[in-house]
Amino acid sequence: MVERADSKISWPLKLPLLLTALYFLGWYPLTQIFLRDLRWAPRYGPHLYYAVSLAGLLLSGKATLEALGLTGRNLRQNVLLGGTCGAVVAGMLPLLDFLADSTGLSRTELFPVAGAGGGMESRPALEIAAALTVAPLLEQTFFSGFILRPLLEKFKPVLAIYTCAAVFALAHFKLSLGLFLLGFGSAGLFYKTGTLVAPLLLHAGCQTAGLLLENVYPRLATLLGFLL
Repeated sequence: MVERADSKISWPLKLPLLLTALYFLGWYPLTQIFLRDLRWAPRYGPHLYYAVSLAGLLLSGKATLEALGLTGRNLRQNVLLGGTCGAVVAGMLPLLDFLADSTGLSRTELFPVAGAGGGMESRPALEIAAALTVAPLLEQTFFSGFILRPLLEKFKPVLAIYTCAAVFALAHFKLSLGLFLLGFGSAGLFYKTGTLVAPLLLHAGCQTAGLLLENVYPRLATLLGFLL
């Protein structure tokens, strides 16, 4: 039985709708089109928007850390739940790679790349650390903590979770089943637990899987192409 941490919110649904509309209609086009010559804008623009929006909410008193789901209540349960989900996702890649070799599937046309990738040495350690920590924290706080909470109060849980997952995927401007499933799983975990601990660990596990797929197991990209 999963224990849920309940907390009241102090912001109406129109506030997430407004900030989401500003992101889609203003900020994203600005950073991806008009400021694309700046190296940081296309890559870090979305997370900067989430950070500034959340900081404004907290400083203005519109939201609290606990209301956004940043609380340690039922911590052991949530760490176990989210950690298990994240580990399963990340662990699927080495398992699939092993199965591909042991069954001979790796010698078929599904695997055009003969070996594993060259590793993650070329990526700065700080960038990898941010991808596993800062990015999940900002995205989950904005989408699950800020957007999903009022949706759950206005609509049935299933509709609220599907809506949040769709917004999460669309916010990346990449029609990807993997992003939708991540948004769906994160929103579902937030609904069940009432905190961001489990969604954060799931998100970190998915980020880890993405890094492994890109740098260590690139030959699996063909097999898992439907998720990308």
